[in-house]
Amino acid sequence: DKCKKSARYLLDKKGIYLQSINFPSVPVGTERFRVNVTPGHTEAQIYALADALEEVFLIMDVPFIQESPQELDTVV
Repeated sequence: DKCKKSARYLLDKKGIYLQSINFPSVPVGTERFRVNVTPGHTEAQIYALADALEEVFLIMDVPFIQESPQELDTVV
């Protein structure tokens, strides 16, 4: 439910549409967003998305995943 509410918040307050992936597509408790970034998105739009996600995660009390430094080194 937090995923759906977060998606609604992003659309209503920030004008950002993200597809929420919910049960039965994924197990309850593992809901997520489908994010599609294309070459048509500007750097400013990508940063705005990151800021909006941080805001909505804090408002909806969604935990941030803490990655180890080794995992961060493998991200391209």
